[in-house]
Amino acid sequence: MKKQTAVDWLNSELERLSNQIGVNLSWAIVDDLIKQAKEIEKEQIIQSFWDGCEEEAGVTNHRTGGVYYENTFK
Repeated sequence: MKKQTAVDWLNSELERLSNQIGVNLSWAIVDDLIKQAKEIEKEQIIQSFWDGCEEEAGVTNHRTGGVYYENTFK
């Protein structure tokens, strides 16, 4: 089972709330902001992976941050 990122959760909640209370948002703007936030979040997750690998002295890990992100969140 894949994990849900914070941005995915926010996206789901915005959609749910807008349907419940009829919020008048420009979804084109919201969608663009969510896409930007997901890209930032992806970069942060990949960097965190590499930071964690660097802290493990003597451990060789052949997975990349990008592969870790894809396997965990896609």
